[in-house]
Amino acid sequence: MSALVERCERTNHSSLHALMEGFIATALVLGQRGGGAVRVSRPSTGLPEDGTAGRWAELAARHARAMPH
Repeated sequence: MSALVERCERTNHSSLHALMEGFIATALVLGQRGGGAVRVSRPSTGLPEDGTAGRWAELAARHARAMPH
């Protein structure tokens, strides 16, 4: 998961970013619902931290609310 987050954070391609963002958020929700401890940490790409983990947590929470159990 970390590699996907890093790749998404690095891309400047808007379509790729949108697709990856939705996929990663959905994968986080499914991982959590499956009993896994899925965490997103700061990317090791040298990018500023600027709340990366919190942003992904919020995005996953929005996806979770939209996904039936």
